[in-house]
Amino acid sequence: MRKIWRKLLFIAGVLMLILPATVFAGFNIGGILGGLGGAKPTIPGKGSISSGTYLVKGTVFGDGAPLQRASVYVGRALKVEIANNTVIINGECHGETATDDNGKFECGIETNGPQDMVIWKQGYAPIVKKGLVAAGDLGRMNTSTEGGVYNIQFNK
Repeated sequence: MRKIWRKLLFIAGVLMLILPATVFAGFNIGGILGGLGGAKPTIPGKGSISSGTYLVKGTVFGDGAPLQRASVYVGRALKVEIANNTVIINGECHGETATDDNGKFECGIETNGPQDMVIWKQGYAPIVKKGLVAAGDLGRMNTSTEGGVYNIQFNK
């Protein structure tokens, strides 16, 4: 019985040393340790917006239902083509995020000129928004599996 208590005390001591170190290092998997004061890792596209960016948000629907986990790519002067069942994006994407379970997204966009946005999910037709220049809500955007594309290619 004494050996078991020694082992339990040893394990409790190790956990007391390791637990705070992992929280403050940002390893808070699932947020279960959130109340201990550690910094939470940032989520791409959801962090604070710096002075050189503005916030654009919207909601994406595919065939009438919220489109979950659709990719949102942002860049300056993007040229988008569809060929051979592939969305081809020419230009450099400098921002990326994804829609949540309700089809909603928020993305910080740079203020260095008009920005373009491509929203795409495998099997759906892409949505292209050109010339975004100010913060705002793009509202409800719709796509469908009709004309759906299954591949994506980036060319710089």
